[in-house]
Amino acid sequence: MATWRSEWAALDRGRERAAFYRAWHAAYRAGFPHGKTMRVLGPQPASVQEAVAAIGAGSARGEALTDIVRRAPEAFDAFEAGILEAGEAAGALEGALRLLAEHFTAQDRLMQRVRRQMAYPMSTAVAACVIAPMPLLVFGSPLAYALVAGGAVSVLFLQGGAFVRRVADRFASRPPRPLVRFTRALATALAAGLPLDRAATLAAGASGDAALVAHVARVGVRRLATASLSETLRGAPGLTRDFFAMLAVAEVSGNLDGSLGKLAALLDDAFP
Repeated sequence: MATWRSEWAALDRGRERAAFYRAWHAAYRAGFPHGKTMRVLGPQPASVQEAVAAIGAGSARGEALTDIVRRAPEAFDAFEAGILEAGEAAGALEGALRLLAEHFTAQDRLMQRVRRQMAYPMSTAVAACVIAPMPLLVFGSPLAYALVAGGAVSVLFLQGGAFVRRVADRFASRPPRPLVRFTRALATALAAGLPLDRAATLAAGASGDAALVAHVARVGVRRLATASLSETLRGAPGLTRDFFAMLAVAEVSGNLDGSLGKLAALLDDAFP
């Protein structure tokens, strides 16, 4: 059951994944093999444990990282898997790990804003549970008051997970959040060396915008691989004129990932 506590803790996933990739990146730079890195990381939060276990077990079997990631889809989302596979194939895994750390750090900033958005309704709901049955206490029924107030608070925390998830999803889908996530994910995927069609497909999925995912799917892999990005994304929902202006400059300059990364940072700062 998704309780208030479990959904609240889930908002820390970005921070926990970012810390995991930063530690992995540092160990990789130091020359540690993947299996040894997973052993020395120590206890990890629940959101990271499956990834640590999968990499540790796969490394012990002598498997390549790409095979490990594909074998454990529950431990890595599609975007992570694509970046790791591209990094290993291109011999640039160090850069891929750094990019993922930066990506999840940005995701964590968004989720911390979600927490700030929920602080007031959460405190109001708890106060209502305590204040509403106050007449029972006034009229001399402290036991009844304790039972009603305690029960209300318990129900709130046990059943409030849906509320937390709904608020988080609503805030994350509010414009221009999907655009920010798409832009940053696209820049990250391109910087990792993914081909344009794969990068656009993964970035659309990372955006969390179903309409954008559907648009990229309708365009098709062949057109994504052969046409310019601005042509294939023209008419996609949620993509602004600023996005296409920056994209046009990036395509002329040949610095897609750098320009898109700057645009994502500007959008993120403009909409706190």
